[in-house]
Amino acid sequence: LFPEYRHGLILEAVARVSRRGIPVYLEIAGEGASKTQLQELAGRLGIGDRVRFHGSVDPAMLPALLQQCNVYVSMPITEGVSASLFEAMACGCFPIVSDLPANRFWIRPGENGSLVPVDDRQRLEDALEAAWNNRNLLADSFHANRRLVEKRASLQHNIQHFVDAYERLLLDRRAADKRPTPAL
Repeated sequence: LFPEYRHGLILEAVARVSRRGIPVYLEIAGEGASKTQLQELAGRLGIGDRVRFHGSVDPAMLPALLQQCNVYVSMPITEGVSASLFEAMACGCFPIVSDLPANRFWIRPGENGSLVPVDDRQRLEDALEAAWNNRNLLADSFHANRRLVEKRASLQHNIQHFVDAYERLLLDRRAADKRPTPAL
């Protein structure tokens, strides 16, 4: 829980969406320097009873926590794609994430998730409300996201690609080592 992950922005959006009558509850996993401030902010925003801070979650328990949720929200300002996004997609959560290049590879807005411009609270609110109002989209994305993660991010599925790449590198290196050294 650090500032660059914009949890405060998420809390503000959840508070505003809750005031519109949408029953949003937030599960926050992790530790970090901002935890106390975020807990205080949730209280000031009037959503302290709608937010649960889990602290560090045992990796073996994370799938069970994610399976209790319908939506996964992550709003970092800069980052590559996160393992937690893959875990959430595999567990059936509809992802709402920052519109960053790495996330664009995984998320097709309106099909399997939502991309929100960095620091755009209004668009985050809109995405949360749209997810609530379009249960069919959430249901349709459930299986599609799991298949996508299994195809593109599963170690079991992709291990042969890694092995093949390493073998090619080794063969290329061996071939390069056998070339004569050019005379100067």
